[in-house]
Amino acid sequence: MSYTPGPWIAGNARGGRIFKSWGVFASGKRIADVKGGPDVANATLMAAAPELLGAAMAAVDVLNEYKAEKGVWWDSADQHTIDKLTAAIAKARGQ
Repeated sequence: MSYTPGPWIAGNARGGRIFKSWGVFASGKRIADVKGGPDVANATLMAAAPELLGAAMAAVDVLNEYKAEKGVWWDSADQHTIDKLTAAIAKARGQ
């Protein structure tokens, strides 16, 4: 599964045309419609998705490197954190 490359931008206008609902745009094209509820918050969260995915992947790499180097975690919650990040990454990738 692949997605439209970032950056993604949240907005409710394009080319001077104002839309009633918010959307997410990439490369000047509307890639997602956001309707109902708090449109602005949903659209800005969706627009941050590529950066959030990259940050989660980097965090897992750093934590795994630390464990490999030191042989231990900082505390017992670290494996749970890695598991949650790994699950979120898999979900974002459609796995």
